[in-house]
Amino acid sequence: MIRFVVENFREDVERAIGVVPTRVVLEWDEGFERFLREHRRRRKVSADETVKYYRSLFKRYLEGKELSEELIDYVIKRQNRWLRNMFRHYVQYLYYRRKILPETFG
Repeated sequence: MIRFVVENFREDVERAIGVVPTRVVLEWDEGFERFLREHRRRRKVSADETVKYYRSLFKRYLEGKELSEELIDYVIKRQNRWLRNMFRHYVQYLYYRRKILPETFG
């Protein structure tokens, strides 16, 4: 019976035990902007130009994409270190909003 469940419902089982994150589609919103300005632990983003640049990077490379290992690999392979930095902030934001599990965040 266990073999049947794993073979036929593998994705559901992985989600239930927290191996695969629930479907998260990346979208820039006011909450993320507020997170950058107010809730960051180390250095808060205070410059409007930095937020504007992050928004343009997000819209160009990440908007509407689903959080996955493939997306993480895509971001890592990009030469632009600001894209990687902003993506890391967005994952922190997802964790802060409890949209991803601690295992996914790690």
